[in-house]
Amino acid sequence: MKFLQWAVAASVGWLAMTTPVQAATPVDMELALLVDASRSVNAEKFVMQRDGYVHLFSDDKLFMEFMREGGLKKVAVTLIYWSSPKKGHVAVDWSVIDSADSARVFGQAVKAAVPFNAKLEPGAKPFDGTTAPGSALSFALPRFKDTGVTGKRQVILISGDGIENDGLSTPKMRDEALLQGIDAINTVPVGSVGLKNWYTQNLQAGAGAFTVAASDFPNLGAALEAALKRTLVGQAAAGAKP
Repeated sequence: MKFLQWAVAASVGWLAMTTPVQAATPVDMELALLVDASRSVNAEKFVMQRDGYVHLFSDDKLFMEFMREGGLKKVAVTLIYWSSPKKGHVAVDWSVIDSADSARVFGQAVKAAVPFNAKLEPGAKPFDGTTAPGSALSFALPRFKDTGVTGKRQVILISGDGIENDGLSTPKMRDEALLQGIDAINTVPVGSVGLKNWYTQNLQAGAGAFTVAASDFPNLGAALEAALKRTLVGQAAAGAKP
């Protein structure tokens, strides 16, 4: 009996040593898109943000001219809605985009996650609440762990229409994000020059980081396009990790 137990244990140990561990998929960038869903973003404005990304990922040029900038020609992307300190929602989990087709699939997943249109009630949004960008960063950071991919760069692109009025300190969480390995936090504020300055001073951080502002929501689509393309172009040049 003891010999049998030993033989079983030895076999299990041998299998553990010889069974290959599935390696994480290498990508040029792990990119988290953080989208404001706070109270000030009504249903119409929310759809402008959502459809801004849907349109971008549905455009073949996004992959052919920008996502392919990296040596691996692969980018992993997730989209997260944020608002109050305890209100964060992963709308689309990490997805490897390695073709124009997979980019379109991601865009359609963004739309399918919250399919309502601007004519529906504001309550159809994922949630409503205060504006806590620091807490949004805190929610996003653990999502860079155990993603199934390993990126040369880890980047956050966050859009929003207001300064912090609740939650964790934004500058503190910005600094914590860099300490935890985030390479850059790029921002897209929607509003006044004062808001742009606040985002630049309290959120923007890291190698090659930048802020692209939109004066109002009708202009947000163009700002998101500029910011996303600039983020992707910078992946091959700005401080990529070995």
